[in-house]
Amino acid sequence: DGFGNVCDKTLNLDGSRQLSYVLSGVVDKFDAITLVNNVTLTAPSADDTGVKVLDLRTPILEVASGSRIDVSGKGLRGNRNRVDQVYAGSWDCGGSHGGKGGTKDLGSAPGVYGDLRKPVEPGAGGCFTTGTAGAGGGVIHIVVTDRLKLDGVLAANGQTASGNAGGGAGGSILVEMPPHPPEPRYIFLA
Repeated sequence: DGFGNVCDKTLNLDGSRQLSYVLSGVVDKFDAITLVNNVTLTAPSADDTGVKVLDLRTPILEVASGSRIDVSGKGLRGNRNRVDQVYAGSWDCGGSHGGKGGTKDLGSAPGVYGDLRKPVEPGAGGCFTTGTAGAGGGVIHIVVTDRLKLDGVLAANGQTASGNAGGGAGGSILVEMPPHPPEPRYIFLA
């Protein structure tokens, strides 16, 4: 059916049925979302209308070992040395986001942007004169109101580049959960 198995308002994405699923926008119609059997949930690639955010809002989210929510390379596209764009640099530079992208020779990377306390911006793509620049990482926003079980991977990496081009910057992952004392607190490293 293209969107996994829906049963009793639970969205079950199963890698034994389909290896990957593409969703964008706010997904908030389910009481639970589960990813099992090495499945990947991702967002569409950025296009001329912008970056497609993967925004999951559910009481229960379970990502089994081997499964992943991955928007790597789904951020801002690489550009050909256009300095008129907010996120653009020049001359074979790496994309910027929370830190400034690297440069080669006379290049200049785009400025740093985003909010460390509320990371919801995509990574910028790299710049190129020759080769193919990497796209930046996309945006994952997750709101879980009851239980999160994360044995799999959340990823928003920038893409690598080819030739003399620069790679993309990492995107953003924001996981919001209400505190449930005295249960253990979870630490997420990105």
